[in-house]
Amino acid sequence: MKKLVSAILAAVMCAALASCAATDGDRTNTSNAKSARDVIKDMVDAEKETDAGTGALPAKQTDGEAAPNGGEAPDYEDCDVDLTVLSSTMVYSEVYNMLVTPEDYLGKTVKANGAFKVAKGDGRYYFMCVIADATACCSQGLEFILADGRAYPDEYPPVDTEITVTGVFDTYYEGDQRYCQLINAVMS
Repeated sequence: MKKLVSAILAAVMCAALASCAATDGDRTNTSNAKSARDVIKDMVDAEKETDAGTGALPAKQTDGEAAPNGGEAPDYEDCDVDLTVLSSTMVYSEVYNMLVTPEDYLGKTVKANGAFKVAKGDGRYYFMCVIADATACCSQGLEFILADGRAYPDEYPPVDTEITVTGVFDTYYEGDQRYCQLINAVMS
């Protein structure tokens, strides 16, 4: 009986340790959405392939579509999903849900705060608000496109600056891969 209890306890502990320690190659993604970590990794890999990151990129973000309000920043008084008031564990869970079931969040206004990150690839810049979880091992993030069309890098904060972003949750495809983003966003 002791051996059985010990074996069950060992199996439970292994499962608990493996849940957060999985490498990118070990994760099973139940949807086509990529996490911010995956996007950043892809962008870093792509940057290494261009002349040490000096490939020609536009000075402004090129998201392919104009802001719906003519380039003016919207005034978001209320939001449907306010990640800024949740605990770090709940934020991680909510962002994970956004990436796994994005159809549940389409069109909702989302507010998040985290570290500003930027990556470049496919002839454009990708701007992200990266949110670390309580243990800082499994950070997630949200890509965003600002409504006011700021020029990068002059009109953006330095990388790793704490920012708050509010925007409308949307998805898009690059090839057959689906990505999540906040569109028509404001940053403070």
